Amino acid sequence: MNIAVLSLLVLMTIVMSLFEHRISNKNRWRLFFIVGLFFCFVFANRDIYLSRDTAEYYYIWNKADISDGFFTRIERFEGGYCFLNRIIQLLFGSFRMFLFFVSFIELEVAYFILRKASVTYSLNQIFPLSFLCLLMPYFGILYSAIAMRAGLAIAFVYLSVIFIKGKHYAKAIVSFLISFSFHQSSVFAIPLLAMEFVSFK
Repeated sequence: MNIAVLSLLVLMTIVMSLFEHRISNKNRWRLFFIVGLFFCFVFANRDIYLSRDTAEYYYIWNKADISDGFFTRIERFEGGYCFLNRIIQLLFGSFRMFLFFVSFIELEVAYFILRKASVTYSLNQIFPLSFLCLLMPYFGILYSAIAMRAGLAIAFVYLSVIFIKGKHYAKAIVSFLISFSFHQSSVFAIPLLAMEFVSFK
């Protein structure tokens, strides 16, 4: 990963967020999407051996064989991750594209959560660029560029919370199962999800 490019992108996002209140709501979301794509591109073009995790993902990518079946687990890796691995192999055949799509999926889930949260919590204004400023410098790098399976799992756990808030329980279950398919540690989020049904009034 080019740290200089990433730092410049974070700085530009911070500067844009300072004027976000002057931008129309529609254009804020457009900027969120465009800037988010730049972050995805930077993460996708990082050094494969930047971390032990990414190097291991690259090893699994090379070891995967589509003929084994889409849901066949590869070593200790969960079925959902292996399925995504094979889909990107089939469509693009590029590990860089796989890295891009992991970041892109997390970005899209974050976009959906923010939009739903604005309705669920009756928020008049959401500042998505400010959200990117808080997310990307640490959590974006950690979960989009290093601990990718955990990042995908966490994104879908939060999505489950939003669905529960909106009383879309079937969607919440599906979202949680997707989360579990990326990382089995998602089971530790069950108490968090259960708390959504508890009233403290």
